[in-house]
Amino acid sequence: MAPLPIAKRMEQVIRTYIEACNNADATAISACFRSDAVHYGPGIPRWSGAAAIGGNLAKRVSETGQWLTVDQLVTDADRCAAALEWTRFDPSSRQIVRGVDWFDFEEETVEGDQHRGRGIVHFQSIVTDQNRPDATGAHPVALHR
Repeated sequence: MAPLPIAKRMEQVIRTYIEACNNADATAISACFRSDAVHYGPGIPRWSGAAAIGGNLAKRVSETGQWLTVDQLVTDADRCAAALEWTRFDPSSRQIVRGVDWFDFEEETVEGDQHRGRGIVHFQSIVTDQNRPDATGAHPVALHR
């Protein structure tokens, strides 16, 4: 069987990453990243290393019950990069947050026949919109899975 095209491989890694996040699976999250990957996010310190990224994200999901959706996903095979527009539902803070993640992949791990999903070198999260409950506590969108 021929290997998947680069763009499809990047998409597969990102969708696997989101699923692992929603399952609070630190090991599966970590497996999507190179061991020396770095995450930059708003309002949090930089996370360095696949294990730190996986552990921190899994802990956040476990503690808050939040989950993510994939709204848009764009890949650029020539640059080995992708952008993900997402929505995060966080019942613990009664927030719906929208944002974008930018992913850079290591070219060799995306192109190689032995791709194991550990291609993300770094990613940066950008929050684009936060939807909070109104003064009465009513939320415009239900926060259940």
